[in-house]
Order: sequence, then C-alpha cells, then structure tokens
Amino acid sequence: MGLPNVAVIIAAKDAGRTLEPALQSIARQTYQPAEVVIVDDGSEPPLTLPPVLSRAQLLRTDVTQGPGAARNLALSRVSSPLVAVQDADDVSHPRRLESLAEGLTASPDLVALGTQAVMFQPGKRVHPHPLRPTDRTVVHAAFAGGKMRLIHPSVMFRRHVAEAVGGYPVGVYRGEDFIFLRRMAETGAIENLSGALYGYRSPRFTPVRRYLEDAMGKREPGDAMRYANVRELTRYPLHLARRAGAARHAASLVPSLSEWRAYLSDLGVRVR
Repeated sequence: MGLPNVAVIIAAKDAGRTLEPALQSIARQTYQPAEVVIVDDGSEPPLTLPPVLSRAQLLRTDVTQGPGAARNLALSRVSSPLVAVQDADDVSHPRRLESLAEGLTASPDLVALGTQAVMFQPGKRVHPHPLRPTDRTVVHAAFAGGKMRLIHPSVMFRRHVAEAVGGYPVGVYRGEDFIFLRRMAETGAIENLSGALYGYRSPRFTPVRRYLEDAMGKREPGDAMRYANVRELTRYPLHLARRAGAARHAASLVPSLSEWRAYLSDLGVRVR
C-alpha cells in the first residue's frame, strides 16, 4: 500500500538568504510532497521563490501576523492528509518525509510524529541537538508538566486532527507550537523517531529573532515575561547542546555528523 499525500508548510519572514537551501532540501526528498506552501509573513522586501521546487506556492501577508497565523494560512490551502512543518532557515534530510509518513501510516493512533535533529551554523561545526524521547509516555508526561519534548519544525501531523483542534493559536508569538502540539496530544499519541532527520539552524544567527521581535511589537502591557522568553530563545547557543549531553550520542547518531556535513555542503551551506 502506498503512502498518503504529504504537504509541507513553511512560515517565513526576511528569509531570503536561507529559503533556497530549505526548499532544495524538500526537492531532494525520497518521498516527494504533493504540496508545498510558503507564507511570506510581511517580509521587507517581499520574498521571491528560488527556482528549485516547481510545485511550491508562495502566499504573502501585508503585515506580520506571527508564525501561528502564517502556518494556519498555509494549512488552509492544503488538502493532503499529512502535513509536515519546516522553518525557512532549516533543512530536511532526504529521508525525513518518507520516514515520518511511514511512521504515521504504520501507527494509526499517532496524531503527530517528530524526529531527532542536528544543529548547525554556517562556518561552524555541526552538533547533535539534545535528544528527544522516542517513548510516547515520556512525551505526553512532558506536556502535562508544561514542557515540550519535540522539535516542532521536525514534526509531521494529521491535517484533520490539526483542523479539529483549531490549528495554531493566533496572537501568541512564543510557545504557539507548544500549545498546538499539546492540544494535538489530547486527541491521540505523539512520539519521536530515533533518526536525526532535521537540520536546525541556531536561532540567534537567523532572521527568526527579528521575526519574533517584530511580532512581539504588538504585545500588550504585562507581556514582559513572554518577551523575555523570545529573547531567551534567540540567544540559544550551540554549546548548550553539548552541555545537555548531546555530544555523548554523537558517535551513534544516524545519519552521522559526517553525513550531515556532506549534505549541508551539497546544499550550499558551508560547515566544519
């Protein structure tokens, strides 16, 4: 039996330098998505689509609405039963979509599925992202404790469940991914694959800082803690991955760090 159709949704803001390798990584998937929708959330100047993925559709908003609203717009334009998230400054390993679609197809009780990841910066070393649990009971226990044990942009989910929970919350610019996935977890199981199939660019070296802070410009009095969380996110340094113990599993990482270095280089991202 074949795999169901997959859509990829991308929220982007001022991502002109990083969108091309992100889309190249989608174009190289072993299981090609039926739909790819990118929402340019108020970029100045507006984003243009690099000619690397003919099926990609670019939507624009006049003003920045935030990543939750942008993803909801993209979600409203797709019809595939499975939807994969990706950030405009990250990359997917070629086997990411196929592996996630196989996992969701094999386990009908799963409503969402994530992967492990590596972290990278152009000109810097590639490091393992801190491990995420593959045991769904651990993932769900974390949600109950107010924590998320998934790498949100690595996730693929069932579209009908996402629509049933109302999509991403709007007006929340730090933690909209946690709220969305926690709501999903209330309807079914969520877990992570063991493979590192997502390349996560360190946030403080990408346009995500300006994206989040522009969105936070709409904040009301009393949102100081939420804004502080945004600043904490954008200062996340790669050495925390090692301090969190990620270096201990580097030798057994699949795909390996050397494979990831070669792949990133092939996408035009120079790393060491």
